[in-house]
Amino acid sequence: MLKPHNLVEMLALAVKQHPDQTALRHHGQALTYQKCWNTVRDIAFGLERLGVRQGTKVALIAENHPRWILCDFAIMSLGGITVPLPPDANEQEWNEWLEQTEAEVVIIGSTHAPKGLTHPPQNVRHIIQLTENPPTLQKALRFDTLIQLGQTIALEELDWAYPAVQPSDPATIQLVDDANGETQTIILTHAQLLYSLDGMAYLHPQQQQDELLVHSSFAVLHARLTGYLLALGHGATVTIADGKPIIEQLQQHKPTLLVTDSRTITQMKQQLWEHIQGALWRKLAFNHAMRLATKYHQYRRAGRDTPIPSRWRFGYAWAHLLSFSSLHKQLGSRLRLVISGDQLAPALHEFFGHLGVPLASLYGIAETGCPIACQYSYQSDPDSYQLLPQVETRISPDGELLVKHPGMSAGWLHTGDLAVKGSGGQLYLKGRKPTSQETKPLALSQSANK
Repeated sequence: MLKPHNLVEMLALAVKQHPDQTALRHHGQALTYQKCWNTVRDIAFGLERLGVRQGTKVALIAENHPRWILCDFAIMSLGGITVPLPPDANEQEWNEWLEQTEAEVVIIGSTHAPKGLTHPPQNVRHIIQLTENPPTLQKALRFDTLIQLGQTIALEELDWAYPAVQPSDPATIQLVDDANGETQTIILTHAQLLYSLDGMAYLHPQQQQDELLVHSSFAVLHARLTGYLLALGHGATVTIADGKPIIEQLQQHKPTLLVTDSRTITQMKQQLWEHIQGALWRKLAFNHAMRLATKYHQYRRAGRDTPIPSRWRFGYAWAHLLSFSSLHKQLGSRLRLVISGDQLAPALHEFFGHLGVPLASLYGIAETGCPIACQYSYQSDPDSYQLLPQVETRISPDGELLVKHPGMSAGWLHTGDLAVKGSGGQLYLKGRKPTSQETKPLALSQSANK
């Protein structure tokens, strides 16, 4: 299989392989890979008519929506740079970030338009309203108009600039808070993000048959990487969550993968626990099943050198039949992995791991553009992190974690996090370095909110 040299080419290869496969779902509507590609092209040429070129920064301020994803690819296809901004901020914060990033175009959701961008900074030349639902923002260009602008250009596919976008070209600007609480901008290239996707695909392979439910804001880096970039690169289907309770959405969409955060996972556990407590027999069955599962996983975590006795393999199968299968139905029956961009409590790993729905907690530094390690429910030690392929680590004399991998520029990155390494190469995080002033927070799920 050909290796793409930019993110848009990655999507183009998936479209050629799976043109009729459903790519995106939202509020009952579905878009195939071919339809997505055609729309990305129309948006791209519409943006080009508005002056978006190589290096132009385009900000996205909106809740999750298929058009958010399509605009991201369209911006990058022109050599532009996507600037995701937290949709829950206020006008003053947005204007500060727009000025700081030198964004020339803003694409904003209609639900955010009335409360913000009444007086955008001078560097903003165009404002485009992402969705048509009223109320609308005065002087904003309607999204349908943007599409029509793109459709008026009768150019062949070869005239589209995306093949000329180089791996070293910037793809996005992320906002992060430094140790002093000041917002800084981090520029990430296509090469860095492609490297990130390769590493995550190694840990969590995705297939065309996979269906993702994305419950994290696209303004967050990990939601873009794990929520749609990785999935669309492998021909999978992405369903964008709505405002319904998470358990209800899982039962409705029956995903194989869930991308969310620690708060939502905690809510899932609470709702499952309420279901268990709803009947005495379910409570008794669950308690017995957890005892069986605990013993089974003690052997499993011991590694290949310690075979699991047949009595405990049978016991775990009985636990699933006795209790866990009913909880799987509460989660939609097909869920095989839950991915979070922030750290998760050991109790969550134990609860969902025993159920057979493991959690993957990603650890990364903003400067690397990706996760560099993953905490996984079934690891021999749930407190440890497994490094992604080709990631090198060192521990400085004062205990600080230093990292390096091919997706970074030359040199070791000082993470500002304290860590120790286990005998098997696993990583244990010990909190932030108290005197660290030069590094950014570790959480891939953190957005810049003052």
